[in-house]
Amino acid sequence: CWVCLGGWGCFDRNLRWILHINHIISMAQKCFYKFKMLKDILNAKTFRAVYFVLVQSIISYSIVIWGNASKFVLNTLNITLNSLLRFILSKLYDFRVNDLYRTFNVRNLNGLYV
Repeated sequence: CWVCLGGWGCFDRNLRWILHINHIISMAQKCFYKFKMLKDILNAKTFRAVYFVLVQSIISYSIVIWGNASKFVLNTLNITLNSLLRFILSKLYDFRVNDLYRTFNVRNLNGLYV
């Protein structure tokens, strides 16, 4: 592991960010339970604020460094984030991904990196 700006930026000997991204995926997956508990309690505006605190803050941290990782490496993170938004918005899997982010008014992974 490599320390970057006070946080952990883990990469393997080939300088791939898969270890760091897997850590982010693990942290995002832990939010499913938290959101399940909060889903019936919070209104949409407050729920969005909680998303920013619990999920987007984790993703945004050091994204300038690891955000240009290969699409293959980022694919699992994208799938996790899409699933989380589908859960939050109570949408089925045939609901378009772009509409998920537009409905919840948050940026997707590419939008955060750019």
